Amino acid sequence: MEYRTLGQTRLRVSVIAFGCGPLSGWMAELGPDDQCAVVKRAIDLGINWFDTAAGYGDGKSEASLGGALARLGHPAGIHIATKVRYLTEHLTDIRGHTRASVEASLKRLGVDRMTLLQLHNSITGKRGDEPTSITPQDVLGPRGVLESFRELQAEGIAQYIGLTGIGQPAALCEAAASGAFAAMQVPYNLLNGSAGHDMPSDFAETNYGNIIGACAAQGMGVFAIRVFAGGALLGKPPSPYTFKTLFFPLALYERDAQRTAALSCLLPPGRTMHAAAIRFVLDDPRLTSAIVGFRTPAEIEQAVAALPVPSLPTGGPLIVQTATEALAPHVSRIALESFLGAVAPHYRPEGLVEFGRYASPEAIAERMRAGHIFYLARREESILGIAEIRPLAHLAMLFILPGQQRQGVGKALLRRAIRDLQHTADQVVLTVASSPNAIDAYERYGFVAEGEMQEVKGIRFLPMRLVVETNAAPLVPARSWW
Repeated sequence: MEYRTLGQTRLRVSVIAFGCGPLSGWMAELGPDDQCAVVKRAIDLGINWFDTAAGYGDGKSEASLGGALARLGHPAGIHIATKVRYLTEHLTDIRGHTRASVEASLKRLGVDRMTLLQLHNSITGKRGDEPTSITPQDVLGPRGVLESFRELQAEGIAQYIGLTGIGQPAALCEAAASGAFAAMQVPYNLLNGSAGHDMPSDFAETNYGNIIGACAAQGMGVFAIRVFAGGALLGKPPSPYTFKTLFFPLALYERDAQRTAALSCLLPPGRTMHAAAIRFVLDDPRLTSAIVGFRTPAEIEQAVAALPVPSLPTGGPLIVQTATEALAPHVSRIALESFLGAVAPHYRPEGLVEFGRYASPEAIAERMRAGHIFYLARREESILGIAEIRPLAHLAMLFILPGQQRQGVGKALLRRAIRDLQHTADQVVLTVASSPNAIDAYERYGFVAEGEMQEVKGIRFLPMRLVVETNAAPLVPARSWW
C-alpha cells in the first residue's frame, strides 16, 4: 500500500480508501460476519481511511462500519470520515442540526471523535440550484457551516473539516479559497476528468471546472469519488440507489455505460478497465486517495493489485532511439496507457474509437512501413515516452507515461526529432494537432497556435506549430531547452 499526505495535515492516508456509500459496493447489506471480514481484509492490506455519511442508508452505513470496527477491537491508526447534509428546514439552525447529526453519527460509529467531518451538500450560487444545494454564504457566513464545524473542532470531536466537490465550480472555488478546509472529495474518473482539467465550453457532461486545481492551490487534500462511475466502468448493473438518487441518476449511468464501451477498445493488452480507472486517479499527484466501495475481500484484493507499479528508473541516461517495426507493440502500449490517463476524458465516444484504431500495433506498423518515424525515450530498459513524426514534419503523437511528465522526456524526444529534420532543411517547421489538455505543454515547448480549435471524427484539437531556424545559436532564441 502506498500512502500520501492529506493536504497540509500530517496525516498519511492510504491511496485506496474504503467507501461505505451505496454506489459501486454496499457493505451495509451484508451480515455482521461478512461486514467484519471485509473491513478486516481492508485493514490487513493497509487501508487506513474509511469514508461514510449519515445520509448513506439513513445511518445504516455508519452503524455497519461502527459494528465491524468494534468487533475488530477498534484497530489503531484507522481514520473515519463522515458527513453532514442540510435540508432546507435545517438552514434556520445550522449549528443545532450540525451537532445533532454529528452526535448521532458518533453513536452509530461507536466512537467519540472522527478524523474528518465533511459537508455533504452541493455548493451553488443560489440555494436549490441543485438538489439540496446551499450557498458559499451558508458555508462561510455568520452562524454558517464553517462556524459550526470549527466549534466541533475546538471540542476535539472533529480533527479536520472538509467539503464535497459537487455543485457550481465558482461557488466551490469560493468555499475552497477560504483556506478553512483540509480536504475535498470530488467526482473524478476516466469518463469525466473535468474536476482535474479545463474542458471545452461544449463539454457534454457535468463540468466540475478543474476544482482539483483550486484545491491544490490551497494545499487541500483531494479524495476521488465515483472512481468507477457508479459501476458503469466495470460493466456492473446500476445499483438500486442509482434508480432513486437525484445526484448521479440512471440517465448518467446509461451515458457512462455507452462511453465505457468506446473506451474499452483502448485498453493495452493485459490492462483491465478496473486497473485503468484506479490508475487514472492515482497517476494524478494532486490526488490523495481514491475512495472505492467494497462488498467482498476479493474486491479489496483486486483494487490493491491495481495500484501503479513502483516508480520507473529516474537515474541513468535518458536515451532516445528510433523504433523499428518489431517495437510497434511497445509504441502502442505507451500511447494507449498515456492516452487513457490524460487525454481520453476529453474525447467523444467516436473519437475514442478512432484513436484506438490509430494507436493499434497493426496501424503503427503500417505507418512505419509508409515512412513515419517513431522515437522511443527510455532509461535502462523502461520506455518512458514515444513520438511519431509523419512526412512533412508533422508531430502525429507525443506521449509520456503518467508520472514521467516534466522530467525532460518530451524535450528529449522533440530535440532528437528536430535534429534529424535539420538534415533536410535550413528551417524546421514542426506542426502538431494538440489535444485540449496538451496545449499548455506545447506552448512551453515553443509551439504557437494556428487558427481555432477544430474537431474531426470526435477528436478535438488545436493546430499549432514550432519554427526552428537551424543556423541559429541556440536553435530557437529564448528556448534554451534546445
